[in-house]
Amino acid sequence: MLRLAVRPSSIAVLSHGPEMTARLLGRFRSMLAVPDGRLSVLFRPIDSSFLAYFRIAFGSIMVWETWRFINNDWIGRYFSGKEFYFKYWPFDFVQPWPGEGMYIHLVVMGVFACFVALGLFYRVSAAAFFLMITYLFLLEKARYLNHLYLVCLLSFVMVFLPAHRYLSLDALLRPALRAVTAPLWTLWLLRFQIGVPMFFGGLAKLNMDWLRGEPLRAWLAARTDFPVLGQLFLNEPVVWVMVYTALLADLFFIFYMLHRRTRVFGFILVLLFHFMNARLFGIGIFPWLMIAATLVFFGPDWPRRVWCDIKTRHSYRLPMLAAGAALGFVIGALLPERFDLMHAIIGALGVGVAAYHLDEPFTKPSPAGGSPPNGSPANGSIEARGVEHRNVRSRLTGFQKCAVGLLGLWVAVQVLVPLRHLAIPGDVHWTEEGHEFAWHMKLRDKNSEGFFVVTDRAVGEEWVVDPREHLTHRQTSKMASRPEMILQFAHYLERLAIADGHNDVEVRAHMVSSLNGRVAQRLIDSKVDLTLQSRPWLGHASWILPLETPLRPVE
Repeated sequence: MLRLAVRPSSIAVLSHGPEMTARLLGRFRSMLAVPDGRLSVLFRPIDSSFLAYFRIAFGSIMVWETWRFINNDWIGRYFSGKEFYFKYWPFDFVQPWPGEGMYIHLVVMGVFACFVALGLFYRVSAAAFFLMITYLFLLEKARYLNHLYLVCLLSFVMVFLPAHRYLSLDALLRPALRAVTAPLWTLWLLRFQIGVPMFFGGLAKLNMDWLRGEPLRAWLAARTDFPVLGQLFLNEPVVWVMVYTALLADLFFIFYMLHRRTRVFGFILVLLFHFMNARLFGIGIFPWLMIAATLVFFGPDWPRRVWCDIKTRHSYRLPMLAAGAALGFVIGALLPERFDLMHAIIGALGVGVAAYHLDEPFTKPSPAGGSPPNGSPANGSIEARGVEHRNVRSRLTGFQKCAVGLLGLWVAVQVLVPLRHLAIPGDVHWTEEGHEFAWHMKLRDKNSEGFFVVTDRAVGEEWVVDPREHLTHRQTSKMASRPEMILQFAHYLERLAIADGHNDVEVRAHMVSSLNGRVAQRLIDSKVDLTLQSRPWLGHASWILPLETPLRPVE
């Protein structure tokens, strides 16, 4: 017979078992729990005038962009009368509207952009604009532009920002909606989204080609007509200064724009950077959008402070603002190759605000969130509420926890997507695998050309296809250097051949490319039947030949 001896101490432990287990589980939960006290600062109220400013600026620039689409007839040039469109996976189903539908789409999109700027039916207008501009973006992969991708991201973010509660028609028509404050997370979300392309643009410049001056050296040599400075572009020291200034301006953008002692000087560097890019590269609205957007890195109450100083005719800030605005208007009007009133307005805005803040590094910081706006409740100033929130760590509500989770997910996606190319073998500027959505801006110059050979194996018939017979000039030039688009076109040629009665079809690509002035080499393995290949979701396609030719030495 087996006897079980139990000590009294053991009986005591067992008797307290449920209590101890609950205590241990409680400690474990506390280790895994969201630190509500720390995260509650994200919901601290701050002055909302920055949100009203950004809504007006973003909506106005989008109205301008819509006008540019119509005025330049980009619909007719890029989205009408074409037999083939390059697509983003998994949005192959996106097709242009028939007939005059694309022009109607643009007009309606412009109306919604105007409504966003005015703050009229804001949530609906912002969501509609996001869907309509994203539709345009997804229509044609050969039209991929980093600035249009940024617009899609910002327009998505705008849907969730309470940017219509101050200085808007919605707040005028529904006074109960009006609020002079906004939660702190709205400011940091905007700053993060604007900082992402700059930081990752700088990170992408940490590659051997850029650090050796290419392709900027070649581009500067071809742009000696730049006002005043053009002839200096042929001097090697000037090239090196511009190469590393661009690298540092991008890479450290977030850091110098967040520190009040360096912010205004950093913003002046940002202005010079974007003004020069606007003239050197003609990259659409990107420089002007970034100038306007970067102003959210100043104190959240800066628009209201500027307006108050204008009304009170501040003794030295008003003259500085006026002088800076006049200088910026002239630069924006005259520096770009073609005059556009919006260039001048944004130039005036950027330089004017920079001049207004010139004393910021030498003065004491204002209280968090700035002084309370006119009409704020008594004893309810932003400073007081900020102190209260700092001293009392409130618990997050269920809705706030959900919001924090979604914000964390958004930040994670924005950080991981630009880095995905690091998991793919090969030079990303050669293979293009992971190049899109990674903010690799103006980092490669690829000259490519070639043709396709289609073979009907059943009858032994073979013929050569010139891509220019099926594609527009832009599609041809973009496709020739981008393997994934080459694959898409090969599958299209297969479908055409099958439609013509050829049942056993093989398509091979004969493409040569030169990256950043290198000697041209084959880009695609011409022995591979591309009809048997599929688009890799994440990984390297073996039919893309590795980059083997070195950079040419500097003469």
